[in-house]
This record gives sequence, C-alpha cells and structure tokens, in this order.
Amino acid sequence: MSASGIPGGPLPRGGAFTVSAAMAAPYAEGKADAISWNGRDSGSYRDATADHTPFPMFARTGARLAPTSYFDIAADIGWIEGGAEFRIGLPEGTRPFPVALAGGYRAGWEPLFVNRFSPAFGYGRLEVYPLLWSGKDRRRLSAVLTGGLSHGDRYHSVTLPRMQFNLNGDTLGDPEVEILRRETRFEATFGVDGRPHRGLLAGLYLMPYWVVNQSAPQQVYFDGAQGSTLVRYQQDFGLLVALNVGYEFYFDQE
Repeated sequence: MSASGIPGGPLPRGGAFTVSAAMAAPYAEGKADAISWNGRDSGSYRDATADHTPFPMFARTGARLAPTSYFDIAADIGWIEGGAEFRIGLPEGTRPFPVALAGGYRAGWEPLFVNRFSPAFGYGRLEVYPLLWSGKDRRRLSAVLTGGLSHGDRYHSVTLPRMQFNLNGDTLGDPEVEILRRETRFEATFGVDGRPHRGLLAGLYLMPYWVVNQSAPQQVYFDGAQGSTLVRYQQDFGLLVALNVGYEFYFDQE
C-alpha cells in the first residue's frame, strides 16, 4: 500500500521487540482525461493509489525494536513497497499521554514495476496516544492521533473503461494508466491501539490524506494502449483503513 508507516502505538519499555502484520482497504478516486486511437476518454475513476488493489488484503509485515524506552526503529515489507522508520518520544505510561516524533522512508519494489517506475517518498509526523483504559497484566486501550507531511514520487493506477484498446485490429479491453507523480501530502491517523492480552497487540486505524502540492505526471505508462496521450490527471484525497496485529517480546522477560 502506498502509504506512510502504520503507527506503532505508544513507545514501549526498552528492550521490546515486536513482530506484526497488517491488512488494509484503500479508497481513492482519480480524474483522468486521455486520448487514444479510438477517441477521447474523460471522467472520474477508482484509483487504487493506496494499495494497488480495491479490496481488503494482506498489506505489510514487519518488526520493531526499542533499544530504550525513548527510541525505537522499525522496518517492513509490503505489497508494492517497503520501508524503515525511527521514533523518539515519551513512552507508554507517560502523563498526560505518550507522544512520539516519527520519520521514515519508503520505496517501491523494482520487480513489481518492471523498471517502469521507482516510487519513493519520505515522511515525518507527530503521534499522540491518549490512554482510554488500562487493566491487569499491562492490558490497555489507547486512542491514536497523528498528523504530518510526506513528500516524494507516488504511484497511481487508473482504468479507463470507455477507452478500449486494440491489437492488430481486435478490441481487447480496458487499458490501465499507470502514473508516477511527485506529491506533498498532509497525512493523519485516527484510531485505537491496544494490548488485549499480555504480549498481544492490535490496532484499527483510519488514515486519510490530502495532496497539498503536486507536479505534473513525471512518467506515464498505458498498459495495453501504447501511443495514447494523457491530457490531464487529478487526485487530491485518499483514505486507508488498516488493521494491524502483532506480538511483543521483551529481552529481559520482565
């Protein structure tokens, strides 16, 4: 999924090591205007910007290590990209609430893009985790509130259903327009993150973004409609719903 790292929850006590996996469902809509051999196609179409797929699916798996209670690092691999992240801040249990500053970098997998594109971007954000409930054995439920900026080259994909392409005179189907565009986004997260059982972690996140600055498409590839021309492309908002589950280990086994 072409999105910044999923929030890691409150910074844990030093010595924590967490493994996790996430599922995600994206929504984004792009407006495209293109010309092909059989005329012009213009309109709004579903843009699988967030995950290159329009339905919930396995999205990422990764690990996070906290050498101290005030710093952690993470890395993950996903469906279309992988990345790394670091955080500094005040850990779980801090009053009035834990807070962290996060920074990361993500890049696309060359095998998937077949050397057509090289999407890559960096991001920074503020994370706040107000405590909603706590119980025995370190069980807790926290709200998740984040906000920040990302900047870099983003991948977009739009199918143009009224622009059927042909090969040797035969009409074959609907072409897919793949686009690489440099963007600055404001990204937010609203959700909950908890430890329902000692060691077990789970979170549900709503992650909207708004494109605040964008370049013209830097690279355009028509899958099945070579020779076509992209006249206009616009995509300003997207949304990702993510479910993350993980397990937390401590080296000192406290």
